[in-house]
Amino acid sequence: MADKTPDAAAPKQVIVPVKWPAVGAATYANNLVAQFDGDSMRLVFTQVAPPYFTGEGPEKQQHLDSLEYVDAIKVAELAVPLERFRVMLKVLQEHLSQVENRANK
Repeated sequence: MADKTPDAAAPKQVIVPVKWPAVGAATYANNLVAQFDGDSMRLVFTQVAPPYFTGEGPEKQQHLDSLEYVDAIKVAELAVPLERFRVMLKVLQEHLSQVENRANK
């Protein structure tokens, strides 16, 4: 006769509902650095704003010439496993196609 007791070593599956955060104002990002670290795609989204200069002509050029760098403000940094990144990329491509199709009508 077979033993019908549950296997104590088998993982128990539990369904846990997800409470999504409230949707707030989006933070603008206009720059992206993507790197592969061997296991995941690391995506760093930043906001780079052009500097404001006063003056005109030579004075403005002088400000530009003295500029050493422009700060990039980190908006988000994500590490996404490669297999999930492929799925996310496909979803983004599908959404972009839908948006472009609507724009072309």
